[in-house]
Amino acid sequence: MRFLFVDPDFAGQGIGRALVAEFLREARRQSLETVFSDASELARPVFWRVGFKCIARQEREINGICIHNYHVCFAVSERERALSQARGRSDGDT
Repeated sequence: MRFLFVDPDFAGQGIGRALVAEFLREARRQSLETVFSDASELARPVFWRVGFKCIARQEREINGICIHNYHVCFAVSERERALSQARGRSDGDT
């Protein structure tokens, strides 16, 4: 996921979470194993709530301003196996 922005007037209404959920549905549809993003401090809680893990905190300078963000990943295939097992099915079951 390259960018995730929600208008501040609509923050806290689940829009960011819905966008990330749709992104993950598409990742599953495409049979991707792992997806990555760079999450800002404001976006970080959205990614954490759906199960993304932090790989690294990144420090950057843009136009002379130091900022940080978090390089995050989500193991789509591992998550699918865990959800399947939680529902009582093995990987081979349909």
